[in-house]
This record gives sequence, structure tokens and C-alpha cells, in this order.
Amino acid sequence: MTPEDGDVVMSMCAQRMMQDGELAKNTVVATVMSNLGLERALKAKGGGIEAGERQAIVNKMDAISEDWVRLRLAVCSDFYKCKLITQDDYQRQVKCFDGRTRGHEDGRGHA
Repeated sequence: MTPEDGDVVMSMCAQRMMQDGELAKNTVVATVMSNLGLERALKAKGGGIEAGERQAIVNKMDAISEDWVRLRLAVCSDFYKCKLITQDDYQRQVKCFDGRTRGHEDGRGHA
């Protein structure tokens, strides 16, 4: 897949969401690397594009990553609490996430 393919996919999804009334302000927030074709395709359908600031994008990606880690820790914790995995298995699975989130709990309810 090329970067241009990603813009085509974003354009198709955005146009469908605009058609269904599901795209807030008929606007896609994309990186400054998105090409002019995406912007033109959306404008032709009454939409638009906003280029996000690099730091805002980095912050959002960090938040998504942190949310994924929290979800994975919660799943491991649930498996441990339901006795689907042993404590050793739990410790082994969550070890790689040490320090990756703020305030997460381990499988025993400890922060």
C-alpha cells in the first residue's frame, strides 16, 4: 500500500460518512503529508480537510498506544482473576508493559 492508497481509503470513508451524516463538520483531520488529491476529492463533495499539527498527532498516537496497553493489561488481569491463566503466566504477559501507563493496576488490584 502506498501513501496515496491511504488517501484514497480516507476519501472513500469520509465521503460515505458525509453521505450518512456521520462526519463531524464534514471534515477529515489528516497529517500534513496527505496529498492534494484527498483535499480536492472531499471539497468536490462538500467536505474539507484540516492538517493536524505534528505534536497534536504525536500526542494522539501516544494516547492511543497508552489506551491499547491499558486494554491489554485489563484483559490479562481478567484472565488471571478468572483463573484462565496462572500468576506466572500473568506476570510474564504484563512484564513488557511495565511503566508504559500511568496508574495501571496489576492482576491483584495493586497500582
